[in-house]
Amino acid sequence: MSGHSTRFARAASFIAIVAGIGFASEANAASFDVKIGTDFPLDPAEYGNCKCVSTAPSKDCTIRAAIQASNMCSQPVDVIKLDDILPAVYRLSISGAGDDTGTIGDWDVFRDTANGGTTGSKTVYLNLNGQIITPDAGVVDRFFDIPATETQLTLNISAGRLQNAQTAWPEKGGCLRARAGKLTLSSMVFQNCRAYHSGGAVEVSDVTLEVTNSNFGGNGFNVPLTYPHNPTGGALAARDSTVTIEGSGFVDNSAQTGGGSSWRPTRLPGRFKEASPWPRAMSRPTS
Repeated sequence: MSGHSTRFARAASFIAIVAGIGFASEANAASFDVKIGTDFPLDPAEYGNCKCVSTAPSKDCTIRAAIQASNMCSQPVDVIKLDDILPAVYRLSISGAGDDTGTIGDWDVFRDTANGGTTGSKTVYLNLNGQIITPDAGVVDRFFDIPATETQLTLNISAGRLQNAQTAWPEKGGCLRARAGKLTLSSMVFQNCRAYHSGGAVEVSDVTLEVTNSNFGGNGFNVPLTYPHNPTGGALAARDSTVTIEGSGFVDNSAQTGGGSSWRPTRLPGRFKEASPWPRAMSRPTS
């Protein structure tokens, strides 16, 4: 296990190296710079304007407001970058499990066509810039959610730490859930995330998932592992998805079945690029 612990620490420090890397130099990309770590929604006066002005007293851009502004922006490529704040912590503070608008609850990433969002394909780059995202006390919800309608959406999340989030019954994906499109996770750390059902940290369904240079530690479930619903994939659960994992580590993730990760209903043989060696906390795909 020491080798995996070393890899976990190495990827955590790697975040600092890649945090300053820019993404998407396309001229038609919209850029949103997140300035404060508190959680306020987008000012309704800015709906569809591709501008991040929150309802915070300062009007500064927040993660929630930036994602809403991106959702409502007609540009095909958006870049969201978190500022380097002190302390380096951004918080999910607004409760509202089950909401799919992004105004409350988790930060929903989707093409909000009703408010000016593009009807075509969309790529969103979310650069966490070495920052930590954690929920406020008493907030029970994941951080990010891609709904099943978003088959033309690509979300790239990089260079940060997601920690301590949890979902309540009957939700999957303690820190992140994606039900369509493409999701890439690069130089990320997922720590102490808890789901009620599958995917302690991340749950994907009908998604192309790519994970590189990332680590999953201490993730699992907020119910006993003997619970009848059989929680699977302490770190990662994938259903009907194509998954690539490279240069990543799994440490101390727990599940009733599936170890660190699980793949259902099929094992998708031949579609995986194995980490070297294959993480011992993870169920290796078999034919």
